[in-house]
Amino acid sequence: MKVDVLGLGMLGCMRRCFDLLAEHEALRADAPAGVLEMLRIPGLSPRKVRQIHQVLGIGNLADLESACHDGRVRTAKGLGPGLETKT
Repeated sequence: MKVDVLGLGMLGCMRRCFDLLAEHEALRADAPAGVLEMLRIPGLSPRKVRQIHQVLGIGNLADLESACHDGRVRTAKGLGPGLETKT
């Protein structure tokens, strides 16, 4: 009897994992490719990438570099000059 309960619990956990993977893939499909490239920048968290995309409308590395040179990243609320040096 214990094995059956244990097995059911494991199946439930596996089902949850598959659901999370499917949700993750759906989110990746919705994100612009340039935004996913920004995640490769060391020290730049997914939260900051989302903020850059939403606040400044930046969707790729070239636009991010341009915004850093123009000072738009420095003046944006929640981003600041520290982010410019990371990028």
